Amino acid sequence: MAFPQNERLTEGLCFPDVINAYPTLTTAQLGAAIDLSKIRKVAFFVYCGTIGSGGTVTAKIKGCATSGGSYTDITNYSLTLTDAASESNKGKVLEVSAQNVNALGLSYRFVKLSVGADQSSAVYTATIGGGGPEEPINAQNSASVTKLSMF
Repeated sequence: MAFPQNERLTEGLCFPDVINAYPTLTTAQLGAAIDLSKIRKVAFFVYCGTIGSGGTVTAKIKGCATSGGSYTDITNYSLTLTDAASESNKGKVLEVSAQNVNALGLSYRFVKLSVGADQSSAVYTATIGGGGPEEPINAQNSASVTKLSMF
């Protein structure tokens, strides 16, 4: 995605979902529906603080044709973090694009992040989108995010 010379970075990126904090995550939580016809690329950041002893945290991208429909896992778009020392207090990124979803032959227009844990764990997520057909893409910000003073 190329940015016009006079465009601010915050005009070419958006935050289509709020920053979610789950200090004692156990059951799977779904993020907001993100419309891939308006936001062409989405990066989901998953950061794990303390992962429960012997536990795993799983993040998946799910898709659906409608924003309020039943979301299903998109194959090969998931990650797992464990309580191993190499993965504690670490973050990972899941990225998907409208082009990726279309190449799979899926008719999903909307995607969501699902994150869950099998032991009580501290998990934080953030979502950034870009590459929309209409600029500035930051018009797609979640209403909860547009109030951030840094923007």
